[in-house]
Amino acid sequence: MGKDETPAENTITHCMLALKNKQKLCFRSMPHPTFYALHAGTLKSTLSLGTAHGIIDFHYAGELIALHTLAPMPQTVVYEAIGDCAVCVIELNPSQLDKQALNSATASPAQPALLWQQMGAAISQYQQQYVWRSHLPALPRFIRFLLQTHTRQQAQIRLGMTAPSANTSISYWIDLPMTRSDIANHLGLTLETVCRLLADLRQKKIIEIHARQLHIVQPSAFEKLSEQREVVSNKK
Repeated sequence: MGKDETPAENTITHCMLALKNKQKLCFRSMPHPTFYALHAGTLKSTLSLGTAHGIIDFHYAGELIALHTLAPMPQTVVYEAIGDCAVCVIELNPSQLDKQALNSATASPAQPALLWQQMGAAISQYQQQYVWRSHLPALPRFIRFLLQTHTRQQAQIRLGMTAPSANTSISYWIDLPMTRSDIANHLGLTLETVCRLLADLRQKKIIEIHARQLHIVQPSAFEKLSEQREVVSNKK
């Protein structure tokens, strides 16, 4: 793994980590500000608390990861590659944090505001996910996960971080590289519930499933389901 250094006066260094499918990165804390951006591919992040293990989130190209390392007493989080991935590691001198231009995805010059914008977006996503798991029944919880995934993947395409496939360049196509079991773990549902929800939506012709892609055929009906409040099943 090589490290490319910018001129000394910038006090910024960066390197690119290449990950193969199922390879893992384990992050805790860093002695000085270090930022990580997913340059290509998809990652899943897992947090362990005692004997309990949970998938926190899925991460897509152009997004910051491992923001917990900036906390005073962070938990240890493991990131696992779903397919081949590349992670950009950016280290900078704290005194230069408000002076240096930083593009979190490519380590090329850009406005520092982009960094704070992405940090704010990540915090907002985690807050939404907390509400889903705490207050919503299975169906709207699942629908909101898919809608958020779609929004994040469309942002990738707009930023030029990923080349759209023939389908994902069209609205309401979603790539799902993760397993259904991983989705269930992330949402606090059972695998059986996730499979049942997908089958019900497909039977009602609201969605179509093509390998690891999901097509929302009836967007209005699909989005309305995210507002459903009544409990749709006694089981998670």
